[in-house]
Amino acid sequence: MDMIPLHAKLPKLAEKETRRLIFLYGKEGIPPGDYVLMESYCNDPGCDCRRVFINILHKDTDILATIGYGWESLEFYKRWMGNDQFIHDIKGPILELGCPQTKFAPTFLKIFKTAVLKDEAYIERLKRHYQLFKQEIRRRRA
Repeated sequence: MDMIPLHAKLPKLAEKETRRLIFLYGKEGIPPGDYVLMESYCNDPGCDCRRVFINILHKDTDILATIGYGWESLEFYKRWMGNDQFIHDIKGPILELGCPQTKFAPTFLKIFKTAVLKDEAYIERLKRHYQLFKQEIRRRRA
C-alpha cells in the first residue's frame, strides 16, 4: 500500500482541517507540546481500503507513532480482502507494522482509542478526506 499524506494531494484542505492535540502536558510520560495528526491515504486509484494512516508528529517534524485506522465493518474488510486472516488489523486502530514508532506509540494509540475515536465529527472528517483524496488521484490520472 502506497500511503501519501493528504497535504501532498490536497494542501489547502490539509492546512485547514488537520487535527492537533494541543499541549499534552507530560500526560503518561509524553513530552509536553503541540502534536499534529497527519493523515495519509492509499495512492492506488483502484483500491478502496477505506483506511487512513495517522502519523503523530511533535513540532511538525518528528513522527512518534503511526496509527492505522479502518472505519468499516469487519465484514466489509473480509469481502475486500477475500478472507478474514488480517481483518482485525486492517479495521484498526492499530500501530502499523513497518512504520515509524517510538516508545510513546502505545500511549498515543491509547489516547486515539479513548479520546480521538469518540469525536464523531473527526471520524466523519477522515471519511470525507478519504473520498476527496480518492477523487483527486482519479482526476489526476484521467
